[in-house]
Formats: sequence, structure tokens, C-alpha cells
Amino acid sequence: VNVFLVSILSGTIINSIADILSNPARTARYIATALPALSGFFSQYLILKTFLSLFIELNRGLTVFHMLCRILLRFHDATERERQAVIIGIRRWNNPGWLPYGKHFAHLLLVLVICLSFACMAPLILIPGLLFFCFAQLVYRYTMLYVYEPRFEVGGRFWPAVLHWIIAIMYISQSFMLCVFVLREYYGGMVVVLV
Repeated sequence: VNVFLVSILSGTIINSIADILSNPARTARYIATALPALSGFFSQYLILKTFLSLFIELNRGLTVFHMLCRILLRFHDATERERQAVIIGIRRWNNPGWLPYGKHFAHLLLVLVICLSFACMAPLILIPGLLFFCFAQLVYRYTMLYVYEPRFEVGGRFWPAVLHWIIAIMYISQSFMLCVFVLREYYGGMVVVLV
């Protein structure tokens, strides 16, 4: 959510700074027109995230980087125990460890925030979002089945927390749309969002 909010605030201010300085009385109107215009940036961000970060995850690009660090730092790999040791978080290529759920869950939530926030103002952003989720489902299913070692099984106890975050994201997207309606002085849309 921090990436989303910082991008929204900085993109809006940068895109409309000249207009705001020339006519400060219409600041709200400039911000209201600059917010939906950021959907192009986020569409490109989602496409890049789909084809670059998921490609790196599928090809285990971080593991290649870890192996290069191991070679450059000249870790001793004489015995089997030394080869399997994790040194400074660096693993060997044949020791993938477990999937860092927290990191990947945060990326999935960021994409969901972007898609839900811009869905009503710029519905074309849903196409890169759908593309991301389709590829992410394929990549993560493959890596969880064939690459990473299962560390623990919680039996679905994580689902209430996931549902909590999805509901929080829905509130964020509704408040974002409400802010745009207020800044554009579109009171009919504001009433619909509040109901």
C-alpha cells in the first residue's frame, strides 16, 4: 500500500505542479484530473511486473545471483554440510529453501489494490491485472509444487487474514474513488459510493 500511496501522491503532484502554480484556486480540479491519468503508469507497472518479476521468479534469478555471490565471496564448499549451509542468507542453487510467503503476498496485494482502485475510472487496467494474476497462478503453482520445500502447512488458518486484507483493500479503493468524486465535485457518484 505504501508503494501505491507514494506513487499516487508523487505522480499527482508532479503531473499538475505547473498548473497548480499558475492557478492555485483550481488545485482540487487539477488533482482530480491527474489521478485517473496515473492509470497509464500503473498499467505499464503491472505489465512490467507480469513479464519481468514473474519471469525472474520462474527462472530463479535470485538463486543465480546467490550462486554468483557464493563464487565471488569464495565460500568453502568442501563437504556436504558446507554445501547445504545458508551463509548470510545465500543458498546454493540446489537448495531453494521455502517460499517467502510474506514477500509474495505483499506483491499480490499491491496488484489487487491497483486493479480495484482504478477499475471504475480506467477499466482497461483490469487487463494487465488479469494477465498478472493468470501468470502468477501458473508460476507460483509450479514453484510451490516443484521448486520450494514445504516448510509448514497451516490447514487454511491463514485465510481469515487474507480475507481481512481483501476487505481493507476494498475500503481503500472506495475511499480513493470517493476522493476523486469529491475533487471533481460529482456529488451523485459520491452518494452512490457512500451507499
